[in-house]
Amino acid sequence: HQNNIHGHHQFANIAFKALFEKDPTALNEDLRQLVVDKATQFHYRYRPLNTFYYTGGRNKSYGYLDFLPAMRNFDLMVANRDTAIHKTVATGKLVNPDDSNLPKLDDVLLSRGANKFLSPADELKAFKIDPRFEVNCFASEEDFPEMACPIQMRWDKHGRLWVSTSVTYPHVYPGQKPCDKIIILEDTNQDGKADKCTTWADDLHIPLSFVLDGNGGVFCSEEPHLTHLTDTDGDGKMDHREIVFTGFGCEDSHHALHDFTWTPGGDLLFRESIFHNSQTETA
Repeated sequence: HQNNIHGHHQFANIAFKALFEKDPTALNEDLRQLVVDKATQFHYRYRPLNTFYYTGGRNKSYGYLDFLPAMRNFDLMVANRDTAIHKTVATGKLVNPDDSNLPKLDDVLLSRGANKFLSPADELKAFKIDPRFEVNCFASEEDFPEMACPIQMRWDKHGRLWVSTSVTYPHVYPGQKPCDKIIILEDTNQDGKADKCTTWADDLHIPLSFVLDGNGGVFCSEEPHLTHLTDTDGDGKMDHREIVFTGFGCEDSHHALHDFTWTPGGDLLFRESIFHNSQTETA
């Protein structure tokens, strides 16, 4: 079972009393946030995505990637937060981390080129359509900026289109936080085009794939985790995340857990692709 923040607090109090045979001092929330920040940056360094590109078989053939300099900066950010923690304890006053020593990441050449962005109208002109069919634009980034970088879509029983998006891909860079989304697109006037967009979740970590659980929640790929996301208060926005399994491989972020599907018997199936080594356990 995974503790929430209150469970961790209770466990910390019990462990402190068992170790030192006295009650712990009052919680310093500023200090705790510094420790959490340090642990977060260390996690990005210790359990990074795309290791196959900077220590594996593709570390020479993809010259446009700057993964190793990014890892160097994470090391520095961890050290900066460690310094801030010690200064905060020593002075009794909050000392924020100083990241002014971080080298700027070098500009890198796109060795493989980039796709040209087309407007919906120009993209439609480029289609070769069977004369028996008609293609219409249901939703676009021009109408809904929240839909930037869509990955997967799922229709629900109400006729709404759920879409996962990721601007974090291929991974988190130093100084950034995962800010990926699951949005819901609706056609409220039944004209065949979305006219309403709701952000259901907005702090996800590369939701490469997801599936609706049938009860208003979502099982989601957030490597190295498989998470279950729910809206507990019914306000139309995810407010609870549970890590169901962890330890999935993340050597190549676009090969992570994907293709979720339910069997008739209620089992959840999914796939994991090449380069990945997983050692999973319940969280």
